[in-house]
Amino acid sequence: MLNDFLERYEQDLIDKNTREVTEQVTEQVKKSIAKKLKDCLSDLEIAKRTGLSLEEVQKL
Repeated sequence: MLNDFLERYEQDLIDKNTREVTEQVTEQVKKSIAKKLKDCLSDLEIAKRTGLSLEEVQKL
């Protein structure tokens, strides 16, 4: 019983950390792509295409 609990707890921690890391990497990739598009697209268009906020794009 305790072993099952610990296995579930461990899996929940792994899942949570995997989600968090995936989200962080995804944001970094979006920002990297947005930076590369700055010289050929408007900030508004970059925001639409990347899912970043207009404010985030303007800060890049």
